Amino acid sequence: MSQQQDDDVLVVGGSGVDTIVRVDSLPVPLADSVLVDPIEEWPGHTGGNVALGARALGLRVTLLGLIGDDWIGAQVRERLAKGDVEFAPVISHEGTRRAVNLVDPTGRRMSF
Repeated sequence: MSQQQDDDVLVVGGSGVDTIVRVDSLPVPLADSVLVDPIEEWPGHTGGNVALGARALGLRVTLLGLIGDDWIGAQVRERLAKGDVEFAPVISHEGTRRAVNLVDPTGRRMSF
């Protein structure tokens, strides 16, 4: 890990990709299919988002997080680099985590 002594924040937490599906209501009605707005994907998860938020506030940040050596992990690395967050990955042989979030118009969500 290449964390510098002068970092303001060390974030230890999850990093991965969130798939966001906006729905009209929760729970989602039982149906074979439900029309939704375009589905969005965001590299982040809690640890990644906290690190990016702290960096946006002007703090020097290092994120220590579990990630796979896969294309999903590459998306996470790219977003953290663009956000100027130092990333100290711990490589998982199980791959990078993903989550699917159903989000209603009020912001309430179900995460899978």
